[in-house]
Amino acid sequence: MQIADSHCDLLAYLLYDEGHQYDEVARCSVPQLKAGNVIFQTLAIYTNTSEESSSTSGYLQSELFKDLVEEETELRLINSAEDLEDLEESRQIGVMASIENASGFCAEGEDIADGFKNLEAIIDNVGGRLLYISLTHHHKNRFGGGNYTRTGLKDDGCRLLDYLDGRGIAVDFSHTSDKLAYDILNYITTQNLDIPVMASHSNLRTVHKHRRNLPTEIAQEILERGGVIGFNWIKEFLGKNWGYYIKNIATAFDTFGEDAAICMGTDFFHTPQLEDEEDSDFFEGYQTAADYPTMVEALYATNLFNEQQIENFTKNNLLNFVEKVLVNY
Repeated sequence: MQIADSHCDLLAYLLYDEGHQYDEVARCSVPQLKAGNVIFQTLAIYTNTSEESSSTSGYLQSELFKDLVEEETELRLINSAEDLEDLEESRQIGVMASIENASGFCAEGEDIADGFKNLEAIIDNVGGRLLYISLTHHHKNRFGGGNYTRTGLKDDGCRLLDYLDGRGIAVDFSHTSDKLAYDILNYITTQNLDIPVMASHSNLRTVHKHRRNLPTEIAQEILERGGVIGFNWIKEFLGKNWGYYIKNIATAFDTFGEDAAICMGTDFFHTPQLEDEEDSDFFEGYQTAADYPTMVEALYATNLFNEQQIENFTKNNLLNFVEKVLVNY
């Protein structure tokens, strides 16, 4: 079964670890994506928040993205609905870029006008489109509060939402504080902004109570506004065992309906690890993109989901969201 995934950190690995797109330690290397039967992958531009360097890191990752799609024959840049339609025949992996943390184009000490110029340069590098932007990461920045804070939407966050209006770039809720999430939704509504919404790599707080996971009310809002929610594989956000991943999927269908737009948002990233150490971030057997076939088998083995639900979760829901954005903007 083919996989469409809304978040991985291959670009950050290439920049910060100076690795190669074929390195297995990346967890989402090109060979691993191929082995996992991935047909579509969002490559996130991830940066820490800083006074000066974060926007430089963001731009450098956009250049790495550009180089990848120009040099790597296994990858295909997606910037139109027609590109999506051609993926089945081309047998390539469709890729789009995203920005995880808006500090990646505007550092804390930069003028906001210069930040938007940086954003335009990044968009140009990645082929003219971004799938989504998250305002924050774990902590607060000039745009708002991350998921480990109680800070809401700031003035520059309002300016960023105004910028996104009508551009076909979704706002990502995966790293918002609850206050920021509600503020974003309210601002979009009160200002009548045309911005798609999604959570690219978040699980459900009702399954595992962690502030990185989505409360039911926010998840409901995202889905009702036509967005998708991608579930990740990270131990800390799942719970005691791999079964909590299955529980997230089952809970979503039970809570939001059997056609709920949930998808893969696995969030593979590289962490240094000794060979004899237990993996601290991912459960055994579910540690790289090459493990997707094992995951599909596990979904079928539960007998909780029918084939259409599994196919929608693993591929269709995300691709339908991407296609809708590409067609409408």
